[in-house]
Amino acid sequence: MRSDIAVSKQTSMPDLATLKVFALNLQVANDEYAQLIALWNLALAKAKR
Repeated sequence: MRSDIAVSKQTSMPDLATLKVFALNLQVANDEYAQLIALWNLALAKAKR
């Protein structure tokens, strides 16, 4: 992460220092990947109607 750029002044994004980062369990994320993709595709299909 670059600390020499004031992102919040350049974009509509908040200052990177204010973002909260949380731990991610990669095994759980991997296990739920197929379900997440299926739900995403369902949402996209409904949006195209």
